[in-house]
Amino acid sequence: MFGSLGSGELLVIMLVALLIFGSKRMPEIGRAIGKGIREFNRARQEVTDTLTRLTDEVEKPIADMNKQVRNATEIGVGTSVKPEPNPPATSDTTAPTEADESPNPYSALIAASRKTHPE
Repeated sequence: MFGSLGSGELLVIMLVALLIFGSKRMPEIGRAIGKGIREFNRARQEVTDTLTRLTDEVEKPIADMNKQVRNATEIGVGTSVKPEPNPPATSDTTAPTEADESPNPYSALIAASRKTHPE
């Protein structure tokens, strides 16, 4: 609790406090310190509970959305976009190679982009 303070150091601190405050005030000081520690722990627990509650309120809708997205992709929703055929080659491009003819997983996105942003 007191970090690297040993029993000797604690004894010296207690003796100095006894000399400064006297034997009649030491119980009052001990009670005040105890109340302060309890109040601090109570406030810390309240903040922890509030943060936990707020985190749960945020995480639950996100988890629900993730579940909906997973379910939608499993049943095939959103895959109705048909890719457009490749545009004709222009004079500044080289002839397509075998690697170019492989299916592009992003062809639907590229086609949709070309529709909305013509060159």
